[in-house]
Amino acid sequence: MTSQPTNTALRKGDKLLGLELIRFVCACAVLFWHYKHFAFVPDGSFTLISSKQPFYAAFGLFYDHGIYGVQIFWCISGYIFFWKYGAAIAQRTLSFKRFFILRFSRLYPLHILTLLLVLVLQSLYFRDHDYFFVYQHNGLIQFISQIFLASSWGFTQGDSFNGPIWTISVEVLVYLVFFVLLRQFGQMWIVNVGIVLFCIVATLMSVSNSIIECLAFFYVGGVSALATLALHKTNGERHWRVAAMVVLVFLVPSIAVGLNLYQSRYFTFFVLLIYTGALLSCMSGDYPLHPRIRNILEAAGNMTYSSYLIHFPIQLAIALLYHCARKEIPVYSGLFFILYMMTTLVVSYVIYRYFEKPAQAFIRERWIR
Repeated sequence: MTSQPTNTALRKGDKLLGLELIRFVCACAVLFWHYKHFAFVPDGSFTLISSKQPFYAAFGLFYDHGIYGVQIFWCISGYIFFWKYGAAIAQRTLSFKRFFILRFSRLYPLHILTLLLVLVLQSLYFRDHDYFFVYQHNGLIQFISQIFLASSWGFTQGDSFNGPIWTISVEVLVYLVFFVLLRQFGQMWIVNVGIVLFCIVATLMSVSNSIIECLAFFYVGGVSALATLALHKTNGERHWRVAAMVVLVFLVPSIAVGLNLYQSRYFTFFVLLIYTGALLSCMSGDYPLHPRIRNILEAAGNMTYSSYLIHFPIQLAIALLYHCARKEIPVYSGLFFILYMMTTLVVSYVIYRYFEKPAQAFIRERWIR
């Protein structure tokens, strides 16, 4: 049985609702970032004009930098994992088998469903075009690696099938590191901070990769969670949140400008590390919210994983439909964009409610006594 954290925000529905809001915003950012898939042509004969994308004036930040939502996802995972599982793993009240089943039931059913869906749709697309839609490395080896969530472990080159799964593949390895280190060393600050420092040094020495980057953000989130939990025990939560917000809004940008850090190639990496850790601490409090708003935030957070995995199959299906209709995809149409986004979010909610959640419950009831 896992130990329960003390924060009331987590006890109410087992959710940190502020983090669920951030996670939903990041999921939307990724949808904006991947909107460019609709302009895909293999020979590059069509050049997408970024500023002409729908509602660019309002959402240009998401269109141009939505990829960084992935790093924030990793940081949120670290925060929640340390908050929810940290003490239980360190105290050996949560076995590896139970931890594995909890993660397997959360990630695997939808992954397999979307992988098979993309396999079918890409086969249809290749039949008509002699090339695949966006991701070209779709052979047997890539399929096998995707089945085992190993597509980003170095066995294959290039994104394949349901491309966005690469971030989950990386994160799975970090889950293993997280469990082993907590079981061996407990929640020792020197170990957790040391991992962050190791990743920073690796990045500065240009030997970093996606696994090290994920490790850095995951453990920054974890250290933020440990710091927040420690401050709860000292009744310093309110002052901590005020201080973190000051750092978040004023101090970090001032230092960056004063030292010309924004000209560094590592500027984005370090700013995201600092900002995200502080932001998660600020947003993890038990803020007074109307029950209806709490339900909306919880629903938004619940469908982030489904939106992340289903949006590419939806894009692929749309590309096939327009090809069958012998029409070009209206990439710059505001109406098309709205319909695509609404379809993705509605389908994501339906998938979570009628597939993800039941499948998760079935696996856990069957394998966890």
